[in-house]
Amino acid sequence: MSRGCVQGSVCGPTFWNVILDDLLERQLPRGCHLQAYADDVLLVCAASDLAALERSLNEALECITSWGESVKLTFGPSKTQVIGFSPTARRASILHRGNQLHFQPTIKLLGVIVDNQLKYTQHTEQAITKALGIYKSLCKYIRPTWGIHSDNVATIYKQVIEPVITYAARIWGDAVQYKKVRRKLISLQRSFAIRVVRGFRTISANAAIALAQFTPLDLKVKAVRTVERARLTSRSPYLPADLAHPSDRLGITFRTAYTEEVVFRPDHQPVVRELKLHDSCTVFQAELLAIERAIIWASDRRVTDIAVLSDSHSALQELENPASTNSIVTSIHTHSRNYQGSIQFVWVKAHAGLMGNEAADAAAKSAALLHRAPDFALRYTSSDKGAHTREWLPDLNSHGFHRHYLHRFKIVHTDKCNCNPNIVQTIEHLIKTCPRYSSARDRHERLCSYLDLDPYALQALITKERALESFLEYVKYIVDTLKEYNST
Repeated sequence: MSRGCVQGSVCGPTFWNVILDDLLERQLPRGCHLQAYADDVLLVCAASDLAALERSLNEALECITSWGESVKLTFGPSKTQVIGFSPTARRASILHRGNQLHFQPTIKLLGVIVDNQLKYTQHTEQAITKALGIYKSLCKYIRPTWGIHSDNVATIYKQVIEPVITYAARIWGDAVQYKKVRRKLISLQRSFAIRVVRGFRTISANAAIALAQFTPLDLKVKAVRTVERARLTSRSPYLPADLAHPSDRLGITFRTAYTEEVVFRPDHQPVVRELKLHDSCTVFQAELLAIERAIIWASDRRVTDIAVLSDSHSALQELENPASTNSIVTSIHTHSRNYQGSIQFVWVKAHAGLMGNEAADAAAKSAALLHRAPDFALRYTSSDKGAHTREWLPDLNSHGFHRHYLHRFKIVHTDKCNCNPNIVQTIEHLIKTCPRYSSARDRHERLCSYLDLDPYALQALITKERALESFLEYVKYIVDTLKEYNST
């Protein structure tokens, strides 16, 4: 080919593919790999030492340059970027057409900023900056009492902002492990959440995100990263293990041990691991998971011979079945086949005074009481922010036109209620005791008394539609009249 194509032509991409395929089929030095997307060509090289790296890179660049000359293409040294991912690699001397190529701390590839430490913090900052630009433009059309409807703001956030942030998350998603990155992501999300709920700008991030019904942005990035990696590799830490080939399936055999067969060795300290499971998990699942983790623990530490003692007869019987499709059982079978040593499975009678079994039961009871929960639930319930939101969600938070809040910001001269100069005007006071709203309160309390419900316990109110509607109507009346009440 000796002529160019008009930019944007239909045949242009096809002609370019025909030309570029020749480059991709070239034989490169060992450890070198070419990857192309559109007109961007990426050369990746790995070597065992600095000399081998320099030799491979320079030979590969010479090969690429020669190919370019054969098809009348010129690669400019000024546009060629080089990045090294180790201190040794960054000392390499790389020449292109006699020009020394200098290593860059970052390169931008298909919209992703790759840094030489593979932390991707600069990429997250760029994505957040881009999203903040959209937010600032959106703020022109959103005000507390007028502007774009909250549902539309939520739609813009989910359909525009989340894709901007999670783009290529399978590559950079591990960056959310850094506290600085998580803090910036949550700060960005808080801004949108406040606009969605039309709340006060002093609302905490946890409260605003919960009220807006958003998934915390760092957890969203993790979810997208996991899904995209699963699509690429067909593997996921959350998917069950594959069933073995029928010829490789072997169930376990177990024997019964009584008290006199158990030997307790006091010179070996027991290793205890406590795992918190979801409340919906069964004892059967817990027993299987404990067996799986015990085998993994022994395998990681290369213990040659182990005996797994369990008081769950049903779990051991399920392990006997080589064709079981239970995901945990399948995982146990896989780890047992790969185990470098012998494993014996033993059933012991429960509550028979066996020291090891009693210690395991005590650890299980302790684990059941652990204050652990999924990331978002733990973050929300354990935070010292958003206490009022947790109490009244989804109806109230501690921010509003009541004097306790306004006095904090010196908007009013006192935080006391008009009904009594000795009582602080809080949300709780207005709802439960303020005489200003006694008539509306009485109607709500009479209805709850008829329905045999606590009038201010949200968990009880949501069980009856009439009670919840009454409570929401009562609270809305307080909110709507509070400005006027405090101005008198």
